[in-house]
Amino acid sequence: MKRSYRCVPVLLVLLAQVTACQPESEPIPAPGPAPDDTTPDSSTGTPQTQTSPFSLTSSARAPDTRTPVPEGCALSGLLTTDSALGILDFRYDAFVLTAQETGTVVIQGDVISANPNGYRYGYGYPLSMASVEDGVTFTAYGGSYLEDALETGTAIIDYPIEAGRQYVLVYKTFGSFTPQTYCLTLPSTLKVEGRIDTSPVPVPIPTKSEGPITLENPRPDVLGRIVPWLNGHVAGN
Repeated sequence: MKRSYRCVPVLLVLLAQVTACQPESEPIPAPGPAPDDTTPDSSTGTPQTQTSPFSLTSSARAPDTRTPVPEGCALSGLLTTDSALGILDFRYDAFVLTAQETGTVVIQGDVISANPNGYRYGYGYPLSMASVEDGVTFTAYGGSYLEDALETGTAIIDYPIEAGRQYVLVYKTFGSFTPQTYCLTLPSTLKVEGRIDTSPVPVPIPTKSEGPITLENPRPDVLGRIVPWLNGHVAGN
């Protein structure tokens, strides 16, 4: 694979606000409007329930128990070539978070182990934040990158957050560096709602879809718009 690794920090964190807000810069168009909850069957005229392949699970995929994970990990996960989210030669995990307080948070990502035939500390991008409207229109970026992961496998960034708003946290690597075990250290001011995943059975989209994204209210219509945007961002940046 012919790629330059001069700027290869390990962790990408994409934070996306999923409650309504005013755009801070020119908006990036959403992948498209959410589908109606039903659509008529062309042969019978009977309404058919709309579904989404995406839902929320409780956590990251557990790494091999033989791989020790540092104490203090809020999320420890495993990326493989079979990971549910990914495009081209990238694989990533995406988590929904809710801010419990307003302020600045520090997030740390550590590569615990990676495919020994790949780069020792895996591969990723700088941490970034994107705020969005509820219709999943990403509008602005922010955050300060404090440490890259090129030499140590540890990436650190800080982000401004606002109480009650939701964000999406993304960890990414090249497929050729998998299997890769990682650890994400988060402050208590960020509540982890769950990980975006694909469901074995398509998830019905409720007639009334509103409120925060949680395990009890996964909002599959919103996740179905978030993931295509993430795929484009992951592959293009």
